[in-house]
Amino acid sequence: MDRVFWVKCPSCAKRFNVDWTLRHAGYDLICPFCHHEFLPDESPELDERWYGHS
Repeated sequence: MDRVFWVKCPSCAKRFNVDWTLRHAGYDLICPFCHHEFLPDESPELDERWYGHS
């Protein structure tokens, strides 16, 4: 399983997961629910816990 992190959209407050390579890439994320664009650090909740195996 590839590593992901979870964010909460600052606009609609729904949670979704994102590929880890985008965590510090400097790109806006696009909420799949409301299409709001935001940087990961603008998320009111970030869950970066690693549950998988390397």
